[in-house]
Amino acid sequence: FNLDRDNEYILYVHRNSALRAFEGRYPNVSLRLFEGRRRTTWIQVSLPYLLRQEGAELLHSTSFVMPLFPRVPAVLTVYDLTTSFFPQNFVLKHRIVFGSFVPLSIRKADHIVAISESTKRDIVEHFKIPADRITVVHGAAEDHFRRPADPARVAAVREKYRLPERYILFVGVIEPRKNVPGLLEAFASIARRIPHHLVVAGGLGWKYDSVFATVRRLGLGERVVFPGFIADEDLVPLYQGAELFVYPSFYEGFGLPVLEAMSCGVPVVTSNLSSLPEVTGNAAELVDPQDIGQIAEAMHRVLTDEVRRRHMVQEGTARAAGYSWDTAARTLLGVYRSVGGVSRGTSGGHPAPGGV
Repeated sequence: FNLDRDNEYILYVHRNSALRAFEGRYPNVSLRLFEGRRRTTWIQVSLPYLLRQEGAELLHSTSFVMPLFPRVPAVLTVYDLTTSFFPQNFVLKHRIVFGSFVPLSIRKADHIVAISESTKRDIVEHFKIPADRITVVHGAAEDHFRRPADPARVAAVREKYRLPERYILFVGVIEPRKNVPGLLEAFASIARRIPHHLVVAGGLGWKYDSVFATVRRLGLGERVVFPGFIADEDLVPLYQGAELFVYPSFYEGFGLPVLEAMSCGVPVVTSNLSSLPEVTGNAAELVDPQDIGQIAEAMHRVLTDEVRRRHMVQEGTARAAGYSWDTAARTLLGVYRSVGGVSRGTSGGHPAPGGV
């Protein structure tokens, strides 16, 4: 919004908290609160009408699904193809809705934004979409993830969530593709050789019963901490208090928690699949998420090899610094201009593009 002051933007948001976060910050942004309970129906039925009513010239749908008859040029963001590749990991409602509308939206969009080269390849191969209809726009960690650790804040967050002094960290929604049971198995195999606890931070998603069953089966109750959802203001101290970040996911469109951990100066062990090698480069220990022994060995090696740890911290912070929201915004603005309906700044008074 700061880069493009020649056009007006309309944002449809789902929560009052999002409304408050944007309100008054950008003079060229108008906000609308979507209060409907059936989101898919609202997108297909109500949104096209609102676009006509607002006189929008461009739609950017940022949540996998767009109106099938938007009547304006449409850009669609696709984060990953999880529902296409791993439908068994989702509840029935999600399989039906996303299994139907995501493929239709991908084929209908005038242009697609993918959040990684990995996701772009998946779209091209799975849906046979021409590569020139897809632009990669990488995400980035927010600037505050790069600030030096504040020991007082780290200690306060540790006390708030009742965390141990030394811990290995995972951050993410607890759902099947995150491979938390595999992480627990790997941790159990080295637990007697290290003093660390394992902190599994994040809200409960779906099909998470196997996670807690694994904790009970392995007898890890006293060594694993589930603090639940972490407030945004506590994320940086949470990362900075960890000695290792482990993210053995089976599939990621981008893997933002990995980038956040590297930004905070925490060494990372993560999967060698999907987008994760693209994000980390040579800065992380890459492992086969199906190989419990390989995950455990990498965790133990990083925790016990101080030279390797220092090298990974240096490489990780440098790698993370290469991702920028400014670069992402400039690339996205180029997409808008190529699709049509967005001014290049040569004159004022153009009708507003719409966004959701």
